[in-house]
Amino acid sequence: MKIFLRLGGAALLFGGSARTLVAQAPTTAAITSAAVARAAVIAPACTYATCALRLDRSIWHRRIVRDVTGTPVASLDMPRASELVQLFATSDSASTYAAQYIGAERVSRPLTIAGSALAAIGMLQDKRMNGYTISGLSLVALSIPFVHRQERALRRAIWWYNADLPAVTPDPH
Repeated sequence: MKIFLRLGGAALLFGGSARTLVAQAPTTAAITSAAVARAAVIAPACTYATCALRLDRSIWHRRIVRDVTGTPVASLDMPRASELVQLFATSDSASTYAAQYIGAERVSRPLTIAGSALAAIGMLQDKRMNGYTISGLSLVALSIPFVHRQERALRRAIWWYNADLPAVTPDPH
């Protein structure tokens, strides 16, 4: 019973519920209006070879990089919503998936951090399998579907962004 009370308290701590947190993500209309504003900024010589995005992962960092050289465009370690909105603003589909990524990230990160902290506190106790450990592991388990949703949305945002890029530069003559 104590476990459920702690989980309920953790849900209230993070904004009421996961549904409430997902609802706080930027709306598609706000991102679409940003897409119109950013469309003029993109250089006309931007092609798939020069502007395509990809996900670069290492042990310590996750980031989105551009073209073959791997120029960093956005860090996913502590992503800023405005940075991702501006990055994917040129494509309606990509910006929709970016909004889904931001919403899932806003739920998964606090659940994972709080769950890890509670589990660590529980492991420091004399009796290792206690309420802290179980509550922490439960919060981490609750974050797993949001992490999967987040990864899927990011992959789809990158795919749609790249799909809208022209294959070659049009001949000016």
